[in-house]
Amino acid sequence: LLFANIQLCQWRRGIQFRQGCGFAELSTRPRARRSSARATKDQLRGTVTMASVVPTVYHIQFWCSSRVVNLARELGLGPEQLKIEVIDEKKLKEDPDFVKRNPLKVLPYYESGTGFSMVESGAIVQHLLELYDKEHKLHPAPAGAGASPEAIEKRAKFLQWVYYGPASMYHAVLPIFFKCFGVDKDKRDQEALKPLVEKWTNKVITILKAELSDGRKFLLGEEFSAADIIVSYDLMTASFTGEEELLADPVIRSYFERVSARPAYIATYAP
Repeated sequence: LLFANIQLCQWRRGIQFRQGCGFAELSTRPRARRSSARATKDQLRGTVTMASVVPTVYHIQFWCSSRVVNLARELGLGPEQLKIEVIDEKKLKEDPDFVKRNPLKVLPYYESGTGFSMVESGAIVQHLLELYDKEHKLHPAPAGAGASPEAIEKRAKFLQWVYYGPASMYHAVLPIFFKCFGVDKDKRDQEALKPLVEKWTNKVITILKAELSDGRKFLLGEEFSAADIIVSYDLMTASFTGEEELLADPVIRSYFERVSARPAYIATYAP
């Protein structure tokens, strides 16, 4: 904004000068160069200031913000690149200042430090990948119309899993989790659980198994990606229910064992 105001003032001065002097075009050239140099310095100073701003993600362990924290650890982001501020549910829902900034009272909640904020774990994951994964180690590069069919498919599949986890898997496993967590297995309402488990099987296990049935190690192939970070959160939630049948399929079980053995996953979810 400062750079834009500087340019606007220079433009106005130039018009006023041209209106008052027939030799304006010749006379203003050196001045324009000097102004341009000053503007470039101001722009560079602005860049340094922007680079020094550190975004913040607010987090409660095992909540959906865990997807973002897991990604940050896989990327090796330090506190000078992304602050992870651990809060409690009281702050999330009752702190007046925090609720004013985050009126939805949801996590993850992300503040850029430059004036905007975000919710939705998939969107924040994609945003952080664009900021910090310049070499595309954890996400495939955008594939335009001229890209190969393989590149287009890989990018499309990546986007599918980034959205599928929070939109479909999470809503399939959460009702099961609430009916099981803290309830002894022999006291659980199995009649109420049955349709929920069937929904999980049809909406999650069947889809994942079809993707992994060719023997690949991870969702996009042999290399781990942020798609696996997204999906592993919901598999983790399923594992916490104590209902073994949710992850009984050998293909899904092997896949979950691979992703959950990664150091970033262990650091994110370890008690």
